[in-house]
Amino acid sequence: MNSKKIKKAFTLIELLVSITLISIMILSVSSLDYNRLSVKQELAIFTNSVKSNFETIRNSSLSWKWVWNDLILPEKWKVEYSGYNSWTIVNSTYDWVDRTPLNITPLFKYGFSISKIRCLTLDWNLNTDITSTWTWIIEFDWGEMTLVWDCDIATPNTSKILELTIKNRSDTKTLLINTLNWLSEIK
Repeated sequence: MNSKKIKKAFTLIELLVSITLISIMILSVSSLDYNRLSVKQELAIFTNSVKSNFETIRNSSLSWKWVWNDLILPEKWKVEYSGYNSWTIVNSTYDWVDRTPLNITPLFKYGFSISKIRCLTLDWNLNTDITSTWTWIIEFDWGEMTLVWDCDIATPNTSKILELTIKNRSDTKTLLINTLNWLSEIK
């Protein structure tokens, strides 16, 4: 009897094809960008930077922080939320004589905007629906914080909450700034 043993093994071509397929899969997985942020994460980061900007100015005014070399304390600190052209947030200080802009503002990336600003009363009702106003200002004195500009057209001194709706494409977040207790909250 002639019995041949049949050896089962891969041929050289089968090994080369399998190695090529595995290397292509490894290269495609390694080219994925795992550090890319989703739209919601980018919106959360930007909203937190707007909130952080407000809190930096608030804390500087509360601690009587000086901003110049001659150790003169500012009389007022201001945050202006402006809708002219593209949305901007301008921080500035006022001493007895002049206004000095501060270079600590969040930068608006492409696609980010403040889509709506509203003034609310303490019971969360809309004070006035202001569409003609393009600048809202929060002033910080050492003893008080006031919301000024057109928020109090109908009934003066009733608007205490500034509501900023921040938008990125289809997602939105709301930042509430309470000028009575000096706190801010993201919803």
